[in-house]
Amino acid sequence: MLLIKGAAPSCGNGWKKIVKKRKQSQMNKQPITLRTYLPRGAFLLSLAFVIVMPLAVGQSTPTATTCGSKIYNIGGFCGFGSCGATRTTRIYDIASDTWTTGAPIPEPGGLGDHAVAVWNGVIYIAGGEVSYCAINTVRAYNIATDTWSTLAPMPTAVFLAGFGIINGKLYVASGNECEGEVADLQIYDIATNTWSRGAPVPTPVTGPGSAVYQGKLYLFGGGAPFGRNTTATQIYDPGTNSWTTGPSMNVARLWFYGAAIDDNSIVAPGGDNPAGTPINDNEQLTASWAIKAPLPYPARGPFVVSDGTFVYIGGGYDGSTVHTDTLRYDPVTNTYTPLAPAPDPHYLSQAVIVSIPCGTPTPTPTPTPTPGQIVLTANGHRVDQHRKLVHLRWTGANSDSVNIYRNGVRIARVQNTGSYADLLTVYGIYTYQVCEPGAMNCSNEARVRFVGP
Repeated sequence: MLLIKGAAPSCGNGWKKIVKKRKQSQMNKQPITLRTYLPRGAFLLSLAFVIVMPLAVGQSTPTATTCGSKIYNIGGFCGFGSCGATRTTRIYDIASDTWTTGAPIPEPGGLGDHAVAVWNGVIYIAGGEVSYCAINTVRAYNIATDTWSTLAPMPTAVFLAGFGIINGKLYVASGNECEGEVADLQIYDIATNTWSRGAPVPTPVTGPGSAVYQGKLYLFGGGAPFGRNTTATQIYDPGTNSWTTGPSMNVARLWFYGAAIDDNSIVAPGGDNPAGTPINDNEQLTASWAIKAPLPYPARGPFVVSDGTFVYIGGGYDGSTVHTDTLRYDPVTNTYTPLAPAPDPHYLSQAVIVSIPCGTPTPTPTPTPTPGQIVLTANGHRVDQHRKLVHLRWTGANSDSVNIYRNGVRIARVQNTGSYADLLTVYGIYTYQVCEPGAMNCSNEARVRFVGP
């Protein structure tokens, strides 16, 4: 690996040499699937301090969660030499601990380093890297029909950006356009298929971790610029269109992701420190960032998602091998459990987790309502032949954020602004409730109905 300190990525051979120099000798190496990990004490020397941290590992039998919960992991890089970016749509069924594949992303040369988010049964892919340069293509994957479509392109082509979806809008923050970092905050409105810009990112970064947490977009770490990792946490508030500074991470790194655990914390495993050296550090943010049990192997760009209880981590590049491993991390016991390996090796792919009801929706029980406290109304209209929009409005909620339920399943936690827009693509009858988190205080039920054309 040729690492040029302080150099910014550029199109063509410059980016190839700095980031992903392919070694012919590695082409014949097969990915190693680690199915059993022995507990071990390890000294992790990182920057200027030493941490003693045992690696505790749970049993290999997965615990079933919500009926129909699946992880969709798309694209990424599969290795070196002739194996570059992939088109694979990997689908992991949490309950059965099995992998299948869906329709491949229609990017002829494959795609990695992209932004990804899910909203109302549709997965959105924005930007990414093709042939070592950024693209501005936006694609949508319809989970129900297993089909892809193309949407309005991004104003600025970027890869390795921070990203997240809040109240029907996809936020793509900073990233690299091939010649260097950009400060752009690009905002995609799903309902109108249009892009706008928000307040620029104070410190532009390449390859940060990111997550939506308590109604805000968190951006942490990254190269600022590439080759100079930062520990900074930058927080965007969509309500005020402004950025603030959060607690610093313990380990500066890039090429990693993050996942919020039901708005209680953020977990951020893996990455590189410095660029070119994958690490196995794992940190968790509550009031501050804390070092947690290290990953079983160093991992550049493993995907990370959470179902609200566990964190699922997959793939990653350890410096010589691209992994197919899938891990379940328990933040309470601080342990990892190996799960079924993915069908192909991958890193810098990212993923989303989706709860798909099996028959009658019962995944997340709606808390018992407290009548008369929160008053909810719902009004729906057609956006076009395929899309329907429901406007929810409520009064009486006193919490900073509220949970939105559709047909008994929680679909979002948003800031308590008194309104919310829900974009639908399927005809039917929909029942909504708004509840204060943890307070068992819910609104009345409000129903809308969309009949066929």
